[in-house]
Amino acid sequence: MSELEKIPMTVVAPLASNYSIVVSIAGKWIPTPKGEANSYWILVIDRSSLETKYNVLWTDPDKAPPIPSDLDDPQYMLVVLTWALKTPNVPSGAFYDFLVDNGAGAGLKTIVQANTQIGCGTFVAVAYALVGQLGKGRPTSYLGIEGSIVIGESAGLFLPLELVPAEIDGTVTYTPSRLT
Repeated sequence: MSELEKIPMTVVAPLASNYSIVVSIAGKWIPTPKGEANSYWILVIDRSSLETKYNVLWTDPDKAPPIPSDLDDPQYMLVVLTWALKTPNVPSGAFYDFLVDNGAGAGLKTIVQANTQIGCGTFVAVAYALVGQLGKGRPTSYLGIEGSIVIGESAGLFLPLELVPAEIDGTVTYTPSRLT
């Protein structure tokens, strides 16, 4: 058996709409769906094939996205990025709960606290990224890899990762990891 290679993954969540929102795996950009800034880009990626299974721009900060139930499984990676998100549209309600249930932690709390404690008029936009696993059957203490920016350059949040392979029963499965 040959040694399995880590695969680079990069996500970019810009603070301004004139900058690109990016998910790149091994240098190949995943196409962004058509839509407008002040939104969330939600992707579900198969952890074995690295194929995109769900790809939407989401604009409702109070409702969980309608990810098909067959994708609610640790076999799939969840990627959530903001695109020039205005502070009044930080996650709340069912969307906030969905993110926490799927690995969000301090990064999400940072943008929510910036909005609730300081106020939406102080910060024009925030940037947030979450990369982790979906699904029932994951440990409840699981935290994904996330980042957030409240004040920063318009280009926003740059979060480099790597996908670490493991062969299980003859199938290679990749797990997102911080750079090592």
